[in-house]
Amino acid sequence: MVGWPVCEPGGAPPPCSRSSSSRAPRCGPPLAKRPSLPVEAFFADPASSGAQLSPDGRHLVALAAAGDEQYVVVWNLATRQRKPLVRFPKREMAKGRPVDSHLSSVFFVGNDRIALSLDLTVPFSGKAFLVQGLYAVDREGGDVAELSKRWLGQKFFAHEVTGIREDPRHVLVFGRSAAKSFATLASGGFRVEIQKVDVRTGAHKLHQASHRDVDEWIVDGKRGRVRLGVGYHDQRKFVYSVDSSVSMDLLRKLRLLHESDFAPLAFGSETLYVASSHEGDTYALYEFDEKEKSFRKKLFEAVRFDVASVLVSEKRDALLAAGYVEDVSRYHFFDEEFGREMAALEQALPGRELEPSWDRAEDRWIVRASGDVHPPASYLYERAKKQLMLMSEERPALRAEQLSQGRAVDIQARDGLALRGYLTLPRGRPESKLPSVLLIHGGPLARDRLSWNPEVQFLASRGYAVLRLNFRGSWGYGRKFAEAGWRQWGLAMQDDVADAAKWLIDQGIADPDRIAIYGASYGGYAALMGVIRNPELFRCAVSLAGATQIPKLLGRAARYFGATAEHLNLETDGDWIADAEHLRSVSPAENAERVGAPVLIAHGTLDFTVDPEQARLMADALTRAGKPFELLMLENEPHGLLFEATRLEFYRALEAFLAKHTQPRPPPAPAEAPAS
Repeated sequence: MVGWPVCEPGGAPPPCSRSSSSRAPRCGPPLAKRPSLPVEAFFADPASSGAQLSPDGRHLVALAAAGDEQYVVVWNLATRQRKPLVRFPKREMAKGRPVDSHLSSVFFVGNDRIALSLDLTVPFSGKAFLVQGLYAVDREGGDVAELSKRWLGQKFFAHEVTGIREDPRHVLVFGRSAAKSFATLASGGFRVEIQKVDVRTGAHKLHQASHRDVDEWIVDGKRGRVRLGVGYHDQRKFVYSVDSSVSMDLLRKLRLLHESDFAPLAFGSETLYVASSHEGDTYALYEFDEKEKSFRKKLFEAVRFDVASVLVSEKRDALLAAGYVEDVSRYHFFDEEFGREMAALEQALPGRELEPSWDRAEDRWIVRASGDVHPPASYLYERAKKQLMLMSEERPALRAEQLSQGRAVDIQARDGLALRGYLTLPRGRPESKLPSVLLIHGGPLARDRLSWNPEVQFLASRGYAVLRLNFRGSWGYGRKFAEAGWRQWGLAMQDDVADAAKWLIDQGIADPDRIAIYGASYGGYAALMGVIRNPELFRCAVSLAGATQIPKLLGRAARYFGATAEHLNLETDGDWIADAEHLRSVSPAENAERVGAPVLIAHGTLDFTVDPEQARLMADALTRAGKPFELLMLENEPHGLLFEATRLEFYRALEAFLAKHTQPRPPPAPAEAPAS
């Protein structure tokens, strides 16, 4: 089933062989001659990513990066030749400060035009702002146009771009508009709307006006028609069926977080596919009749896990599969032929999660494959020939045989709640008395699984045992498990983290004197609370973009993001005014005097989700308390690590900080003999 791979994208297959049991052949020197894995192997921009087919299936476009440049490449699938189209520097200097850019997506608009979005920092009134630029280029490389030039830095802030499969001329740009200026937009007061943009001229017109009751528009990607609007206000969630740009009909009204959710997933020609928990604890998949405003039938339930996605064939107007997560991503198949093909692909690519997409005829697929020890790679699947061909790899310097296999573990919380975690041990090291890192996920309404995670592999390559935990409040295990984390920041959720550290010690895996705790966003908060509530367990803590003063965090969300954020946070976290005293009691910045280990605080200067003020508040509190800490402000970074330069800066700092503070302690000096 597996054909010749393309080791170097666009080149001819190398003169190498493949046995039925080996991986695809590789280019480059033998493993024994490879140097130890540098930070760049894990965290530099991917060598190739985001592969997409043209509608006719004859060409493939992808993002690529090398050195200081990022660019778009297109493959002619008949000749296997590739061509770079347009290039952007990753970082430039302007007026003495860095200007960063990051190619975030690329896709075909028709068969001859390619659209790409570029996240970049722009100066405005002596400050920097993160915006999204939109460009288009011909398939052969001509007629490069900056489509966003007319609105960038003025009154419209784009945050998502999508194509219209039946329109080869236009794209839809989702964004926020400000009534007065870009400065007003950057400080709140925005409205959600959609612009329709011509990919030849850049001309744009309003496709969907903002509405006071809508925070999100959901579009039928085939025809580009706005089908649903979702809004949050008065502690309710509203889902509207949209008949036109001005006509909306209320489809569902839910008491936010107290009634079963209603999550639209995809559109059929005469039905809406939704995930809902109205008949059980977990999200199941249902058909929903928009006209009758009622559920038709339950299509699938994973019993202990939430349904998260669906795959639909537009060609046949058929539901193919429902996706959910156990320890890895799984599919339940409705279409037998599709199920057989996916099973054959899983057999050809063992140990990987598969994400397929296809051309309009559904004859050629792009399969993105990744797994615990398998960095993401894109394969071309020819259905008629039953051939699978490696097209590109995101991290070609990394090989499965160099990486560390993880495994699922069961941990019982002190109150008896069953928790699921994932343990990765450093390759070639004994499973005993290891320096260890508890890696805490963000959200907190998110989850970990046994999938490709460069942070896990990076830490394991440095000799650490890595434990990730789906503490109470994590997503994917049903409503009761999620609700168990409501208003438990710094309390039962934090107890789960401490119980996981004790489990590592009780199993003999961790050296009890060499455990670190690290996380980002909520995970950064939990890391700081770890050395406040349980300083006896942790030698050091690292917080990336972590919350430190909860009332100010929630108050800012209420002011800047309005009812959406305020109502979502009210039940899960608390009221930033009425519950201020309690929220301060579980805020790291209000408990700095209890910090019992060195701390590294890292935060992006353009973080609009968790304001960088949160890092400075913690640093000031630690200074007043006389506690050891390091502060790393990552210039131009939003809530995450978007840009390569600051991403590498952070992980080098993380590596040095952990190495410094997880060394074995020196033995105590012998007592002096008493004088005779």
